[in-house]
Amino acid sequence: MKIGILSDIHADLAALQSALSLFEDHDVDLTVCCGDLVDRGADGDAVVDLIKSRQVPCIAGNHDRQAPLYQKWITENNIDARDPNISARLLTENTLQFLRDLPDDLRFEWEGLRVLMVHGTPNRIDEYLFPHSPSARFKQIAMDAKADIILSGHTHTPMAVKQRAVYFYNPGSVHRNASRGSNTCAILTLPERKFDVLNLS
Repeated sequence: MKIGILSDIHADLAALQSALSLFEDHDVDLTVCCGDLVDRGADGDAVVDLIKSRQVPCIAGNHDRQAPLYQKWITENNIDARDPNISARLLTENTLQFLRDLPDDLRFEWEGLRVLMVHGTPNRIDEYLFPHSPSARFKQIAMDAKADIILSGHTHTPMAVKQRAVYFYNPGSVHRNASRGSNTCAILTLPERKFDVLNLS
């Protein structure tokens, strides 16, 4: 079974389309997304529409959770939405409702393996878990997660770490901002637990 893994799209429609095309070329069986569909880029509505049309299982990232509050703040403070730095981040009500409805995590069982999908960590949506994070942190999460595999995003850094027989995988970020994005996605092949990070550029 091949699972295509996306994360941290950040309203970059072209990069998302490239990732989905790459998954089609590799004959993935299912695509999932570890959150942060919107913010930073100008195509938040279009990204959400494409994720919805492809029926991609998705969880909320911290930017997805903040988007409705950010938009409410703009409205309440009479911020000029004609400013291109503001207008590029405004979203339709349908998009905002989709973001509100996203779960914080999802659990799957694939090929007899328990898979937990989160944005940051199982404890916090905005907690960073890097490949170089203390091994004690990985051990604690592994003990508590009741999962064989944990998929996450948030750091924009691809990761494959094994701790206490639990595999931690992060595909990096789909979006292409040179200073903040890895412009990558990944394919997880099961039951072998083969994890391949794919460059989109």
